[in-house]
Amino acid sequence: MILALVKRHIPPTAPLEDLPEEEIKQLKFSKDFYFGTASSAYQVEDTKEESNWTRFSHQFNREGERKAPDHENACKAFENFDNDLQIMKDSKFNCYRFGLSWSDIEPKHGEFNDSYMQNYIEQCDKLTAQGIEPMITLFHFEYPGWIEDEKGLLSQNFHQYFIEFVEYTVTKLKGHCKYFFTINEPMSVSLMGYLGGAFPPGYKMKFRKSFLAVSKMLFCHLSAYKLIHQIIPESKVSIVNQLVLCYPKHKWSIIENALASAVNSFLNRPYMEALTTGVLQFRPLGIRLFKQQIVGLPESQDFISVNHYTSIYITMDPRDWNEFPMANRRPNKDVPLSDFSWSLIPSSLESAVRWVDKEWNPHHLPIFVTEHGLSDRDDLHRGWFTTQSLGYLKHAIDYGIPVMGYIHWSLLDNYEWNEGYKQHFGLVKVDFQSQERTPQKSLQMYKEIIERSV
Repeated sequence: MILALVKRHIPPTAPLEDLPEEEIKQLKFSKDFYFGTASSAYQVEDTKEESNWTRFSHQFNREGERKAPDHENACKAFENFDNDLQIMKDSKFNCYRFGLSWSDIEPKHGEFNDSYMQNYIEQCDKLTAQGIEPMITLFHFEYPGWIEDEKGLLSQNFHQYFIEFVEYTVTKLKGHCKYFFTINEPMSVSLMGYLGGAFPPGYKMKFRKSFLAVSKMLFCHLSAYKLIHQIIPESKVSIVNQLVLCYPKHKWSIIENALASAVNSFLNRPYMEALTTGVLQFRPLGIRLFKQQIVGLPESQDFISVNHYTSIYITMDPRDWNEFPMANRRPNKDVPLSDFSWSLIPSSLESAVRWVDKEWNPHHLPIFVTEHGLSDRDDLHRGWFTTQSLGYLKHAIDYGIPVMGYIHWSLLDNYEWNEGYKQHFGLVKVDFQSQERTPQKSLQMYKEIIERSV
């Protein structure tokens, strides 16, 4: 009875076995299924204007190290877009999710750079001409430096500034794009920026600020959702949440189950639950740390967007601990790790969408996997991980989960935030000096599944 009670917030179990090779070779999806890749503006563009991230990269920690590496030129995305578009076309993608650089579009409050915005309009038109659906993220971690002067996300004016930005950009994009993601991963912004210190503004263990930042982002999303539909009535709008599945390493352990439930109640449930109930609350182990009602929030998604990469395992055995006490990245040593030390369990993607559909999809909305992938410099695991994950995702669809698409992160190796250029997520390898693009073997393996499906 007690064990069943503490297991309430544990995701569906993910099996560790690979699917049969023959099944993967025959794997195909419906013709209307979205397949694509993604990027964000700051990670791929040769951005010039001051942002919260450029400032963060010029700050130093107590050890005298920069809080984030130099951004430099990234992938020079505008300059190389035609080449990248050809790779997308050759790979048979039918969608591409990319972001807008708020700091470059609005370098000063109220002063919008029309010529910079035109780059995005042209990208949308070029994508559409090749049969690739443009999908735009409005806020992907980066905002102008002048907002940082006013306490960033916690500024009393942030909501106003964001809506002004949304109104300008979406009006410009009318007739060019209909899919919009308002905000990417509120959990990452909150956790990394206000608790872990790894993202701007670099706070550590500021729980109240963290909760207020999440609340602000959800209010911004709701207002943006309404505004986008006013400007483009036929638009499809969502907010992107990340799920990091947390399990007990030993299923029989009441303590590990309770702690795993608490972690899920902090990392995952508050964000998904708020979009279902209209109430944002953080209450790990039943202890309420924060609660706020956001009227209208449950009606602010046309589809559910999920980013999922990895899982973590709670263990009371100190021999199993990794960088955090009581936690391990993988259930056993046979499970491979990415270059980021994330566990690679293909079936966890099926578990993630099943969990979303069971717990937070009362209206049976379509579910979109908007990011999934791994850091893999030498492309050793990416092909296996991607194709096996898609196999398990197809199991979820066959079970009745309404999955509408899969977007792999990412098209290109790029600037991975506080990790700089150390991590390599690209289906296409990038030489950042010459800007040469080299498609990986894993891209071909992904393409073969797409070709069987179209």
